[in-house]
Amino acid sequence: QPSEEWEQKKCCNAIPHVEPKSKIPFMYIYKVNMGPIIVRRAHFMKMGMFSPAMSCVGDAGIGFDFEFSIRAWRHSLRVGLYYSNFDFSIPEAGTGSGTHGGIQKEVRDQNELFNNKVLYKMYPGF
Repeated sequence: QPSEEWEQKKCCNAIPHVEPKSKIPFMYIYKVNMGPIIVRRAHFMKMGMFSPAMSCVGDAGIGFDFEFSIRAWRHSLRVGLYYSNFDFSIPEAGTGSGTHGGIQKEVRDQNELFNNKVLYKMYPGF
């Protein structure tokens, strides 16, 4: 079950449904962040794997997860969100490391803006 800390995060809303057998919070949603992803290999291959349209090679592919989610729905597959028990107390999680800090943050922000435009062009009205 989600911790009290997780429930209090302003970025996170509680998942309103609980899967009856596992008792894990779960819901279908039109797009999700990538980590962690669970997808059958056959579906992944049939969908064409990840889209190369989301950023240049070597740049952060910000938004590729949203594109993949929308494409899954377009292939008549369902996208689900569940509580993965991610530990928000890890010191560097989202605090300015990796693509969230230094010069990489600027590159990441530019990629995010560019990729959002690509996404809306690929799937108008979605």
